[in-house]
Parts: sequence; C-alpha cells; structure tokens
Amino acid sequence: MENGSAASIRRGALPLPDVAREALRILEESGGEAWCVGGCVRDALLERPVHDVDLATNLPWPLVQKAFRDEGWGTVETGVAHGTLTVVRDGEPLEITTYRCDGTYSDRRHPDAVTPA
Repeated sequence: MENGSAASIRRGALPLPDVAREALRILEESGGEAWCVGGCVRDALLERPVHDVDLATNLPWPLVQKAFRDEGWGTVETGVAHGTLTVVRDGEPLEITTYRCDGTYSDRRHPDAVTPA
C-alpha cells in the first residue's frame, strides 16, 4: 500500500479471490450493496495475503439465498437467526451477513437480541 495508508484501499483495490468478486457482483446485481468485512480487510491493511473473505449486505438472507441459487451456487443456512448465510462455489465457502443491530451484551460476548438493520 502506498505510504502504509488505510486510505489507499478503495473499491477494486482489495486483492480478492475470484469467488469473492463474483459474489459481490451477484449481490449488487440483485439490487443490494455489499462490503468486505472482517479478517480480509485486516489482512489487506497489514499487507498479508487475503483469503478468508466475509461479506455484509443490506439484502435479507432469503433474497441472498435465492440470488445465489439462481446463479447455481450452493447455500448453507449457517446462522440465519443472526442473518448469516454461507454460499459455496467450487468448494469455496463465503459467509454473507445481513446488516443488523445487536441488542445488549449481558455476558459481554454475545448479543441478547439481534434484529435486522
């Protein structure tokens, strides 16, 4: 990255695997927005190889599931209570989570309630 700046990561600059780029395309063509989140962003900022890509979207998980099934991807309902669906292409899984609002954390680790954003 230029000057080690987080600002140098911009749309299209994150070194993503093809499966992640294809997933972003499907989400956007389905009328949603999509963002890379989690470890892939951390790894890119630290100039490490990006491999574990997670995505966040404004689309509800049933619509995400339909969009990916229509494109021939496999889907696994891994955490739909929390808005998370895993999509799979060529044996490569990606977790996609719908934006959400967490409730309080009485145990300081897990939200007591989760609602779609």
